[in-house]
Amino acid sequence: MNIAINGLGRIGRKVVKNIFDTSSLELIAINDIMPIDKAAYFLKYDSTYGLSNLDISYQDHFLIISGRKIVYTTYANILDLPWEKLLIDVAINCSGTNKTKPKLNEYLALGVKKVILSSPPDAEDIPIVIRGYNDDLYASSPIISNASCTTYCVAPILDIFQRNFGIAYANFTTVHCYTADQNLQDAFHTDLRRSRAAGVNIIPTTTSATNVIRRIFPALKDKVSGSSFRVPVINGSITEFIIEIDKESSNETILDRLFKESQAKYKGIIDLTHDMIVSTDVINSPLAALIDQSSIELLGNKVKLTAFYDNEAGYSHQLVQLILDGQF
Repeated sequence: MNIAINGLGRIGRKVVKNIFDTSSLELIAINDIMPIDKAAYFLKYDSTYGLSNLDISYQDHFLIISGRKIVYTTYANILDLPWEKLLIDVAINCSGTNKTKPKLNEYLALGVKKVILSSPPDAEDIPIVIRGYNDDLYASSPIISNASCTTYCVAPILDIFQRNFGIAYANFTTVHCYTADQNLQDAFHTDLRRSRAAGVNIIPTTTSATNVIRRIFPALKDKVSGSSFRVPVINGSITEFIIEIDKESSNETILDRLFKESQAKYKGIIDLTHDMIVSTDVINSPLAALIDQSSIELLGNKVKLTAFYDNEAGYSHQLVQLILDGQF
């Protein structure tokens, strides 16, 4: 399959590396507004993941990754991309912009067969697909959204509890590493809290996962809430869940059900650990969620648990796996 990526930020670069871990996907084009020499530099060096094990260079208008020549362009507008003759099967929009159907339709005008948005959409006319949960929707539209990293952590766990125990109410709080949409020093930002120095503050903020979860779980629309805190770590995040269940249960039953689901419906997507891990221990983990078994606690009909995730590597891995699962 021929793959193209528009946007070479944190997610875009991790998607590139995940594609090179596969044998059936061919990355043939990358677009980003940064010059090609800067793109090669950021693909090679990474403060979170270290020096890339890929051989990365550039020549003329090509990035050369492990001997593979990839067309590299620097256009701001989708319709300016010279992709018409490249026979692109899937374009992954990692730009952080162009999140509406009219804009994403422009990829289809270039002959692209499938468009995947690597963030929640700005409107409800684009299907949101979570691998394992509703990936039967992958083939339903030429344009889909692959939601967000936090949604990928939250959705499987809520789905397991909804199907097995019923949910009367659920709240999730993600403690998330800082991102590029924050300031290193106090400076203007449309969100006053994100305007404050990311390296020295715990910053309460919103999470797009709340609205996405309410959309893809219609039965939980009035039963789920979520929030986020940005903290001074470069990567690795954790989500705490408080779930009020309808059925009587026990810690042992809940643990057993989570384990069985992690080995079946959500194999390779979620897992459990009994180790006393911290956030750096999940850096580069391909999982959407790693549940801390020691955190599982049932008080009456209320369950508390936590799940770690690498908000870049886990999400990017699941996105690439979604393409592999849904090859057409």
